Amino acid sequence: MNVRHYEDETYASYAGREMKFDLSVPESDGPVPLLIDLFGGGWKFGTYKNKPKYREIVARKIAFASIEYRLSGEAPFPAQIRDCLTAVRFFKKHADRYLIDGTKIGISGGSAGGHLAALVGLAPDFSAFSDESHYPETDSGVQAVVCLAGPSDIPTLFSNVRSGRATVTDRMRAAGVYTEEEIERIGYAAFGRNYDWFCEFIGGDICEKKDAAEAASPLNYVGAGAPPFLIMHGDSDCGVHFIHSYKLHEALLNAGVASELVVVPNTPHVISHDLDGSPNDWIYERIYEFLGRILNGGAK
Repeated sequence: MNVRHYEDETYASYAGREMKFDLSVPESDGPVPLLIDLFGGGWKFGTYKNKPKYREIVARKIAFASIEYRLSGEAPFPAQIRDCLTAVRFFKKHADRYLIDGTKIGISGGSAGGHLAALVGLAPDFSAFSDESHYPETDSGVQAVVCLAGPSDIPTLFSNVRSGRATVTDRMRAAGVYTEEEIERIGYAAFGRNYDWFCEFIGGDICEKKDAAEAASPLNYVGAGAPPFLIMHGDSDCGVHFIHSYKLHEALLNAGVASELVVVPNTPHVISHDLDGSPNDWIYERIYEFLGRILNGGAK
């Protein structure tokens, strides 16, 4: 299959600061659906150049875009969600240019990216997240959300971090396939150890910024009419407790929203591999099946 690639294109500009994206579009007889991916990294680190394995969805006739958003060191919340919603509007506004279908857009992400993806799906028209300077005549709604190990209840992010990090990291070390840096990043309670990351994200200490933490919580925006969700979470996650995905899934179902919750067994925060180092390649087929069904009419 032939694929058209667009690299380091600009979707918005803030005081001369250009926001970039990469896009891969499979050739087709007509416009194709689009998956927009949001990178993780605690809202503080990461880049749109770090693309997940499921970018291979282009082989399933779905375009894949990875976008940049402002990190917490540059601007606190809600700058991140404003950028993501602006990117959605950009692709809708310029759908003809890239031969994508602006009525069939999915949003995905892991960890902090999963959190932002959930917010995009649940609060596309929330006034505090709006940015009238870019494509105000275009809506920000999406048709599908893939949330991988994303926090949903921000004020509780630290209170329910898992305590079994010693067992988890010992097993990762015994597997012999993880570097010590990966063990530190994945196995330990990353958010709990790096409270300053979180404070930077919400613009101050949570004791003084409770309203900001609540405003950043996807759970507070769940309501009827939201798009279908696929939620996946490792059951041995030390960074973002599995309860975040469970609570989001239950809230969606109670609101009448289609939601699929997939528990990834024996797996830490980054769900691509389990604690013993075995790849969880099956999760990608679940993602492809979900997005193909919702965005592409079940096309393989």
